[in-house]
Amino acid sequence: MKIDAADKDIGDILNLGYFKIPRFQRPYSWELDEVQTFWDDVVNGSATDYFIGSMVAFQINKPYFGIVDGQQRLTTITLMLAALRNAFFRLGSDNLAKGIHQFIERENVDYENEYILNAETSFPYFHSQIQAYPDEIIVAENDIGVEEQNLKNAFDRIENNLIKELTNLVLKKKYEFDKLKDRKYNFLLDDSDHKKVTEYLRSIRDKIRSLKLVFINLDNEEDAYLIFETLNARGKDLRVSDLIKNLLLQKIKSTSKSVDKPKEAWNSIVNKLSKSGTDVVDNYVVHYWLANREYTTEKELFAKVKKYVNSDQDNAQRILNDLGVYSEFYLKMLMPNSTITTKEMLGVKNSLNGLRVFNVRQQSSIVLALLAAYESGRITLKNLKKSLKIIEHFHFQYNAIASKRSSGSIATGYSKLALELNLVKDNDSFQKFYNNLHKHLSDKMPQFDEFDVKFKQLIYLSDQTRNRNIIKYVFTLLMEENNPALNLDYESLTIEHLISQSTLKDVNVGKEQIIGGFGNLILVSTSINSNELANKPIEEKMVILKDKQYPFRQNMLKQEFSGTDQEIENRLDELAKKVYEITKI
Repeated sequence: MKIDAADKDIGDILNLGYFKIPRFQRPYSWELDEVQTFWDDVVNGSATDYFIGSMVAFQINKPYFGIVDGQQRLTTITLMLAALRNAFFRLGSDNLAKGIHQFIERENVDYENEYILNAETSFPYFHSQIQAYPDEIIVAENDIGVEEQNLKNAFDRIENNLIKELTNLVLKKKYEFDKLKDRKYNFLLDDSDHKKVTEYLRSIRDKIRSLKLVFINLDNEEDAYLIFETLNARGKDLRVSDLIKNLLLQKIKSTSKSVDKPKEAWNSIVNKLSKSGTDVVDNYVVHYWLANREYTTEKELFAKVKKYVNSDQDNAQRILNDLGVYSEFYLKMLMPNSTITTKEMLGVKNSLNGLRVFNVRQQSSIVLALLAAYESGRITLKNLKKSLKIIEHFHFQYNAIASKRSSGSIATGYSKLALELNLVKDNDSFQKFYNNLHKHLSDKMPQFDEFDVKFKQLIYLSDQTRNRNIIKYVFTLLMEENNPALNLDYESLTIEHLISQSTLKDVNVGKEQIIGGFGNLILVSTSINSNELANKPIEEKMVILKDKQYPFRQNMLKQEFSGTDQEIENRLDELAKKVYEITKI
């Protein structure tokens, strides 16, 4: 491996050639705090030749380079140059704007304009809305993807920072510099002010051009791939999903010049899962592997995927195809309310919502495998529901109530069961799987004495809300027992204290556990809670509840309940026994 390393500044780098971000690289991912820190260091730092680390690239063919490490910084620098160029342009300094633009776009050997940084992962937004010369921007900013949104956020922050810097300048007149982003606004400055503003913008430009780095140039993409992995192993911030993407796209060559289908397939998975939040893809690839291949940890995953991919030239495509299919099931697991809408799937949605309330992930591989088995027709809806129900009930007792730590044996067992489920073809083989699932969980279930103690410790008060969602879950569980088709949205329901919390300030001082415990709680609609029950005495609350036909029996609440300590404790005992029986497997 031949490695050339040299000290250079950004001006030299941008004059060196054209830089492409390889298809295996991660998209632009800097958050606003990282962008702000970089801006502050460059623009407001005291150093005139600020060192920004190393940049690793490989020669594609002169004058084209592929970037291995440094694309986030180089992209941010391009955003800063584009913001400066736009400001010069809007202020009427065309020559200065064109001078900066040559670091963003210039003619190639065919005398055609070409962008210095070719960020394929962000096409077309980066090219059409940021890199393009201001009078050429015509594409509307709609349907911006996840990675493009990061770019837009970063560019907006940089433009706002620049406007703030100009607003703070001491000038003869006051100017609305925020209008620099308004293409329709005719911006005019006093001559002396114009000179002062352009000089200041020049100083920022020169600071950017003089940024120092170590430029490491490699001969080929294979060496770059090795460096890419090595950088990650030595503590760079690449995630396991970045490395797997890198590996798959290196093995699967695109067959089309116009559309990189493998990369688009990966981006489609990322965009789909991003609906449920950030940092989901890493968890997904781990759970996919556990559900389909073997048990592993996130730390060991990449090595196992690499070994599998290298064992057969078609395995990379198989994994990419699988990840696309299973991402639909994973999204259902993460967002049941928005992805499951049919009445017959209500039980599935309720179980998935319950697991989300418990905030556990050990079951993800088996739940993913169950959803996939149902979608493929290998198990029935009835069998899907009953499998999810015992998983839900186990984690309710084990994690939500008993607060036990899920050992590695639980996740390992789930992975083995998921692999067993992949072989299920008929009801007999499913029953064998189900019996094994039942045994795996029932052996670890808490005994009633342990459950009872922990259940009675749960509390909800205005200043103690940690158990709120678990308490809501318990009451919806009670109401759904006699009516499985009842579609309760416990997110829209609120917890009400039968004996008001306000009594803790006088007659019930020191009785937080009694007032805030299950025995004194019910679940009601927001309107009934705030508009009708409020802080009324217990006698008035009971009359209102009777009038509203509250389900007393399902909630172990006697209609003559008067709120004595003994009544609250008796109800708590009954609730603990009832809930334990409902969720026992």
